[in-house]
Amino acid sequence: MTWSPEWQRNLPAGWELVQLRRVAAVRNGADYTDVEVSEGGYPVYGSGGEFRRASSYLYDGDSVLFGRKGTIDRPLLVAGRFWTVDTMFYTELSPQVDAGFLHYYATTMPFGYYSTSTALPSMTQGDLGSHRIPLPAVEVQRMIRSYLDRETAQIDELIVKQKKLIEVLRERSSVVREAGFATVVGSGHRLKTVLAEIDQRAGGQVGRQLPLLSVSIVSGVSRRLVDSAQAASEDLSHYKVVRADDIVVNRMRAFQGALGVAREDGIVSPDYAVLRCAPDIDPTWLSQVMRTAKFVAEMTSRLKGIGGTEGGAVRTPRINVVDLLEIRVAVPARSVQLESVEADSLARESCGRLTDKAERFIELSKERRAALITAAVTGQIDVQGATT
Repeated sequence: MTWSPEWQRNLPAGWELVQLRRVAAVRNGADYTDVEVSEGGYPVYGSGGEFRRASSYLYDGDSVLFGRKGTIDRPLLVAGRFWTVDTMFYTELSPQVDAGFLHYYATTMPFGYYSTSTALPSMTQGDLGSHRIPLPAVEVQRMIRSYLDRETAQIDELIVKQKKLIEVLRERSSVVREAGFATVVGSGHRLKTVLAEIDQRAGGQVGRQLPLLSVSIVSGVSRRLVDSAQAASEDLSHYKVVRADDIVVNRMRAFQGALGVAREDGIVSPDYAVLRCAPDIDPTWLSQVMRTAKFVAEMTSRLKGIGGTEGGAVRTPRINVVDLLEIRVAVPARSVQLESVEADSLARESCGRLTDKAERFIELSKERRAALITAAVTGQIDVQGATT
């Protein structure tokens, strides 16, 4: 079966449909181990770009690189002397094809169609060489390349700006959170006066009735997805019981923000700490305090494990509950706590909406970029007037 999109039947006058091997010799890369150098030399390319240097080179000139195994859908445009790894193909181009034009076209190729049905995607030299490409005169190819260079650069610049906006929004959200919650850390009462560790074990029947919860850096406390057969065979009797509004701390990753408030009753790993707040403490407020950089620094200085505690570099780190509860926090009135939580929630919602818009803009821009390239390299739009 031959891949045959609609544009192949509607090429402009003067365009040909030719097999890639007619205009580009597909060559195998090679293992670079024996030619690797730490400085100088020539670039060694893999699917992600240059990553090593070599004392020798396989080819000298403009070339489009294709993945042979692994990542096969990210063609690269390179120039000059280079070496490429043995999981990549490089191409020796004839005067009939412009390297930039071929690279733009290569980004539109249906690599999934050619990928072998194995665990590791791969593409054969024969399939790549047999692929038919649209080919206008080389002068037209260069015009198309120049047009796409200009247009895609503008789109890429907009995408970069949106990514920077997302970074700023997330940083601003973090700053607002620190300003709202970190000021209370380091003074006031020790946490042990407002928090109590709860160590109730599930036992036989309770462990089957309550959902299994886990704690992550990103989502806090949530239900753990487990295979039903695995859950049925797992001994949950030694797991800890959690009640809604308890604070659950992953003791090994707490200094990275792995803690949160349980929104329902459940059971958690026995290595977690389950903490219950005094009546005048809002658990959401306190969990946000515990996720601030200032509080994390306090936890980091108290880590136990192998090695030093500086910067959390200790191996197999964990925070002991008795040490955690020694950290001092100044506790405002509960009404103030709730106001801080509400302000943080509104700020995060606003940041989230703006971030969603920026991410959607990026997605649409990438789609427009891909559609523009496809239209230009297959002759669906006339770029001659746009490049003069």
